[in-house]
Amino acid sequence: MKKEYFLLIDLTTRWHWIALADREKLLLVRRWHHQLLHPKDLLSEIDKLLKTKSLAPKNLAGIIINRGPGGFTSLRNAAALVNSFTLVLKTRWAAPSRFEVLAQIANLKEGLILIPSGIGDFFAAEIAQGKIKGKSLVLRKEELRNLPANKRIIALKGAPLIPRKGMESLPENKERELKALLVLGQTKLARGRKPLTPLYGRPAKITFPKAS
Repeated sequence: MKKEYFLLIDLTTRWHWIALADREKLLLVRRWHHQLLHPKDLLSEIDKLLKTKSLAPKNLAGIIINRGPGGFTSLRNAAALVNSFTLVLKTRWAAPSRFEVLAQIANLKEGLILIPSGIGDFFAAEIAQGKIKGKSLVLRKEELRNLPANKRIIALKGAPLIPRKGMESLPENKERELKALLVLGQTKLARGRKPLTPLYGRPAKITFPKAS
């Protein structure tokens, strides 16, 4: 059986990550700080990664990208690259969100995921059956007090927390996230669908109902 290779792309944080994987594990991983390379250099970094295994984009079984939330410019450029591969090479792709990746790591089927936004607030999404329910949101610090007490809440380490029952802190570990991205992505791979749209996490005022 011919070995299949997958390209993983995660530009959701200040550190940008790409990886080459087979169906079961990460084979090669590269990372760089977002200030050291222009987002448009992503293609050349991918080319270097693939050449270590004597591969070209056309040899990939699929591209799996973390679609956000994260920085606007980085996610936009990554999405444009994936859409180009899809158009020209008919490459299969999948784009789980970071919320779904973290829910997979935390084994969260129902509850809330909180991710620091980098500006003192944080991105939030409700998870139902392991998937995002509705739209992701940006919460202010003061809105934390309105989070429902009857739901399991997973907060990525660094989120501005107000300690409360049911809130759990999840340490950030990008390689673990890439492994979860690989697992999730393989269940979602497809081709010929509408173009990838990143999940930017635009600011929005939201108040969860108080638990009775």
